[in-house]
Amino acid sequence: MRYYVGVDIGGTFTDAFAIRDDGVYYIAKVLSTPPQFEIGFTDALRALAQRFGITLQQLLENTTFLGHGTTVGTNTMLQRSGSRVALLVTKGHKDALKMMCATGRTAGLSPEALADTKNTSKPDPLVEEDMIFEINERIDVDGDIVVPLKREDVEYAIEKIKITSAQSVGIAFLWSFVNPRHELDAKSLVANSCDDIFISTSHELSPQIGEYERTVAVAVNCYIGPETRNYLFKLQQRLQDIGYNNSLYVTQCAGGVMDISEALESPIKTLQSGPVAGVNAASKSGGQQVNIITADMGGTSFDVSIIVAGHPLSRKTTILDRYEYLLPTVDIQSIGAGGGSIAWFDRKQGALKVGPRSAGANPGPACYGRGGKEPTVTDADLYLGYLNADYFLGGNMKLNKSASDTVISQLADEMGLTPLETAAGIKEVVDRQMGDLIRRLTIGKGYDPRDFVLFAFGGAGPVHAAYFARDIGVRYVVVPGGAACSVWSAYGAATSDLVRVVERACYFRSPFPSNEIKKICDEIYADLMQTFKGEISSIVWTADMHYVNQISELEIELPDFTERLFSEELIKRFQKKYEQTYGKEAGFHGVDVEVVALRGRALKLLGQPPVVWSREQEVSAVADPSVRSVYWPEYGEFVDTPVYRNIPHMLYGPLIVELPVTSVVVHPGQSVSVDEAGNIVITLGEG
Repeated sequence: MRYYVGVDIGGTFTDAFAIRDDGVYYIAKVLSTPPQFEIGFTDALRALAQRFGITLQQLLENTTFLGHGTTVGTNTMLQRSGSRVALLVTKGHKDALKMMCATGRTAGLSPEALADTKNTSKPDPLVEEDMIFEINERIDVDGDIVVPLKREDVEYAIEKIKITSAQSVGIAFLWSFVNPRHELDAKSLVANSCDDIFISTSHELSPQIGEYERTVAVAVNCYIGPETRNYLFKLQQRLQDIGYNNSLYVTQCAGGVMDISEALESPIKTLQSGPVAGVNAASKSGGQQVNIITADMGGTSFDVSIIVAGHPLSRKTTILDRYEYLLPTVDIQSIGAGGGSIAWFDRKQGALKVGPRSAGANPGPACYGRGGKEPTVTDADLYLGYLNADYFLGGNMKLNKSASDTVISQLADEMGLTPLETAAGIKEVVDRQMGDLIRRLTIGKGYDPRDFVLFAFGGAGPVHAAYFARDIGVRYVVVPGGAACSVWSAYGAATSDLVRVVERACYFRSPFPSNEIKKICDEIYADLMQTFKGEISSIVWTADMHYVNQISELEIELPDFTERLFSEELIKRFQKKYEQTYGKEAGFHGVDVEVVALRGRALKLLGQPPVVWSREQEVSAVADPSVRSVYWPEYGEFVDTPVYRNIPHMLYGPLIVELPVTSVVVHPGQSVSVDEAGNIVITLGEG
């Protein structure tokens, strides 16, 4: 019997999912173990083996596929605990990172933060100024060498790198994505002179026009590279020591998984890999005709993405701590609004705030009994009756309600409110924050939330989704996979396909020559075939396009190259997407359109069997509900409420469904049922 396993490490919990050849699955959820995350990884595998009734060694010996979502790179950035980076740049361009294209004070900030202009500032530098070395070299826009690479400049930089004990070296020269000769030569010099140093070049990582954004990609890759690489090496060795000898795959920001060798070279691709795995799983489960909003509420963050007709939306730029870099990424927006997000009183504004700080796994929320002294969303949920203190993680972890009562009362005293008003306020604030994020991601991109189904997953997602989804106009909330929703990203990691994205910068102005565009795509195809050893299941071709003299692009899927009206169809697709994004009649139909990049996204199926969700093995067989006092904002008071352990038929709220690893909260006026695939479906309105 073979197993396919996924493990996703979050800030609070490490989730695991395993599926057997026959479609039988089990899930596991254990506390994360920072900073030694590999311990939590193997703890989760051990818990899975116990569920299957086998030993850990037996599980690993028969595991065909192991996918992993990691937050090591993300945590390194958030904690600013990365490596000392040396950066080689073209002479005269030392200040590109420092200037930040004049956006460093504001990029990625919320509207509230933007309004407080006097308190905005640039982020801490990724590379110290004296560690940026100017190299005399120059390649022009056509790829011609104007100034040969001065080896002496590189050798001088190498000596300084040795003296300062830099752990990684980034190389970002002008127009290297057109002609990488100088970057390759500099890389060779560094590699031959510095043992075991992490090296990243801009033409390999981000072959796109945009000097600042390419340089940031290299700097981030170098900053998190040694820490991520060290973790993956330790994990790989630990797995080998306990009996796993097959490949380890890592979920990546562009969707799907990549081989560990690619993750070791490009750790920047692991950023947000866990949430992306959840989006992958939702896109497979929803089918091609369903528009989906994914709402992943874990212990630390709330992550949102949208899927249109089965395809997750992507973006080419990412903003991380106000640094913007170029890399194909599934479009996920995140805020610090998870179960562990800390509630606090902002004395300046006289307002209750939730997040972005999180209690994490250690100490965790006060109710965990691990030393937490500040109220969190989970503490409020427990106080309001949405969680069962004796059935958390299926009863494997007891919650301390008195600890939640204490920290909420302390915050209430500080604010001059009652504990109930404070706990209800925490729920209201975090729900509004999540609803606002969904509006920005849907309406802000030209989509109507009423045309979407909302998938709620993560440990806290089903607790909150039915309330904030109603406010944004969604009619149905789906809790996918039943009890497996709490480890949905781990399920995504276990069932992801191998994905690689290759892109090429180019320049074509309408009307577009299909033969020249196809020639570049053929080059990309050859690259992809080499990577996948000739086994490609499918490829999606896209182009980055904009009107002449614009600087922001839209990604458009290419028509078939054999189509006679290729250029006309491509322009039509661009104009349709433009008006959908920016508003009806916003396009400029008399203006030429440009293609500035071509991209091939290849997928290779890895053969995981379909999951048999309908067996509902994770749901208790207890049919008769118990009763618990629960606070409902619709009533403004606590009400005796039925609490179910399964859903025998259509049920009408208010009620709570207690699953082993989460609770599904169904509000007054809503109904809940289980569909044929085993998903829990909440109808937001009279059932």
